[in-house]
Amino acid sequence: MPRQAAATSLGRGARWATDGIVQTLRQRSLAPARRWREHWQASLDEFLASVVAGEAFDPASFAETDSRLAMLLQLPLPADLEAEHIGVPSPFRRLDLTHFDVVALGRHFVERFPDRSQAILLLGLRTSGSYFAPILRAFLKAEGYGIVSSLTVQPDKGSGCWERKELRRYAQRGHMALILDDPPHTGGTILRALEMARRVGFAHDKIRVLVPTHPARRNWSKSLPDDLVVSLEPDQWHKRRLLDPAVVESRLAEYFERQNFVNLRLVASSYADELNARLQSRSDDQRSTRLKRIYEVQLKTPDGRTQTRYVLAKSVGWGWLGYHAFLAGQRLPGFVPPILGLRDGILYMEWLPQSRLLQDMHIAEDDHKAREARIDRSASYVAARVRNLGLGTGPASRKGLQRDENGFRLLQKVLSRAYGRIVTNTLMQPRLERRLCEQPCPFPTLIDGKMGRDEWITGSRGLLKTDYEHHGMGKSELNVVDPAYDLAETILTLALSPEEESRLIRRYVEQSEDAGVKQRLFMNKLLAGFWAMETAQGHLFGRPLVADRQQEFHHQFMSAWNFLTVHTARYCGSFCRPPPALDWRSPLVALDVDGVLDRRLFGFPCTSAAGIEALSLLNAHGFSVALNTARSAAELKDYCLAYHLAGGVAEHGSYLWDAVDQRERILINPEAMVQLDELRSHLRLLPGVFLDDRHQYSIRAFTYHDKPRGLVSSLLMSARSFSIGAVLRLPSLRSSCII
Repeated sequence: MPRQAAATSLGRGARWATDGIVQTLRQRSLAPARRWREHWQASLDEFLASVVAGEAFDPASFAETDSRLAMLLQLPLPADLEAEHIGVPSPFRRLDLTHFDVVALGRHFVERFPDRSQAILLLGLRTSGSYFAPILRAFLKAEGYGIVSSLTVQPDKGSGCWERKELRRYAQRGHMALILDDPPHTGGTILRALEMARRVGFAHDKIRVLVPTHPARRNWSKSLPDDLVVSLEPDQWHKRRLLDPAVVESRLAEYFERQNFVNLRLVASSYADELNARLQSRSDDQRSTRLKRIYEVQLKTPDGRTQTRYVLAKSVGWGWLGYHAFLAGQRLPGFVPPILGLRDGILYMEWLPQSRLLQDMHIAEDDHKAREARIDRSASYVAARVRNLGLGTGPASRKGLQRDENGFRLLQKVLSRAYGRIVTNTLMQPRLERRLCEQPCPFPTLIDGKMGRDEWITGSRGLLKTDYEHHGMGKSELNVVDPAYDLAETILTLALSPEEESRLIRRYVEQSEDAGVKQRLFMNKLLAGFWAMETAQGHLFGRPLVADRQQEFHHQFMSAWNFLTVHTARYCGSFCRPPPALDWRSPLVALDVDGVLDRRLFGFPCTSAAGIEALSLLNAHGFSVALNTARSAAELKDYCLAYHLAGGVAEHGSYLWDAVDQRERILINPEAMVQLDELRSHLRLLPGVFLDDRHQYSIRAFTYHDKPRGLVSSLLMSARSFSIGAVLRLPSLRSSCII
């Protein structure tokens, strides 16, 4: 059930009734699972008691509880459960938190509420609260609290029948409910959890919220009473202390000692401060941006010479969640910056200053050989990931998509629009899910997931990839394992021509032996375009942005829009019957594009099966076809090439293209061109006004409009999958002026 519907009174009633029936029917089958959970909870409590003991840690006791816990892992689980993918705990991977921070949060609570006789209910909000609750349960018991229970809920959908019954029971027994979650983004989830607790009978003085505060959302609790929230400020987080210069200097001394340096010291410099300021300013989503810092390091060699280097210390996850970043870096030598080491969830790598090198690289980008070198490097990098970061062989068949397969679920929602509205597209989603599960992937790989041009830096031997390890997998990431996605995103971000695309694929196949990648490429192109549009509109409708960042995400959105439009036209054009010869002849048919050949069915304009058949019939009967469109001259050329058209008029009659003889004619005079350029410069200064830069001989200016407000419209949009992706946002390009 969609979250918007589940949160309503009608939705909650439907869920409670269903839960009640299921609980009654499955009472006997659930008994073994409950017994297993009780045994697991007891062993986990013993294990975590050793973890939170601190200086009183007893290695012998820890080993004993560890063995008992390990034995439980040998017990067989239901096959359906074993087939599920466990979600990656977001706070310990991308939000820079550690279990030390959860314990510190518990200490703050103990200082403010020292009454050990108070019964405690740890109400964890899934999924982060599911990890916080066991740690706090062990800590509070170690602190002497007599009764500490735990329960997890999903507040976005409300409590189920059994959860509501348990909550009411704890409220009647006088428990204090401690709501646990990761750092709030807006605080909406916390407010829903508070309402849930109050609805089942918890009094105001029996509810507290225990959550860390993220540096990007310091004021999230300003609307809540001060006595309600127990928080951990960002400066108190464990990993921030690990980035203290004294700690980093000690760690780097170990690494550089192995390189035969006899002395090391960190230097405070204005240049290092400037580099760190750039890191912060280029953050797309400050809440999801990992903690990182650049240090200037002075090294001394045995013969007394001094070297200056720069080191990036970056949070990459806690415990085993950080190892993949180090291992991936070790397996991609020559493609990523030099890796120094990993300790306590902090990855240390050399930082290569780019101020002058980047300028040279961008100047050389126009050079044909430099562009070919970039294409070849990208192909080699993706192939290296296939060879060195393979994930083994996947299952021959799957019953359905996993909950965290965000990429495929995005495709499922968007492509279901082909089947109609409201009801029919929803009914067809299971069929699309089965088809997506059947998509072959012979080389499952830990993909990069972010192949943009600004993700590359220049090293002494060529381009190097930064942020190479964490964009493909995670709670809010794609979770796609097909390397064809990285190739598709490379084609998108570099705006490759058909010839350049062929070069990229050819180089990749030569080095990876993935000969079938061409058959998988178009589906991944769709996904890359949808994901880019989704990301861009999320920023455009998110926090207020400065003007240059608004324009940046606007360009990202329009680039993805154009990419999807052009590449879908090429794909659909491959199914059209070409004319015997491309020429101007009678009879001549002049077609409009939007609303005639194309529809905006999937969030961007593309043709349909009827359009393909119509063009094929016109070609078969000897018609010469031309377009008459308001679209850009570049799109007109792309469409003529894709659909074997003779030519056409674009940009409201200001441009004429003859595809037969490859000739163009600009139908406005130089004076008008100068006036258009001047008008463009003025329009760019208007807040909230955006230009389609593909239009050279006319101006298309527009604004973005967010989703419609109100519950009914939100539910309808959710049911109809109207948004570009999984979120309920629909940017509409509403013309302000077309000149």
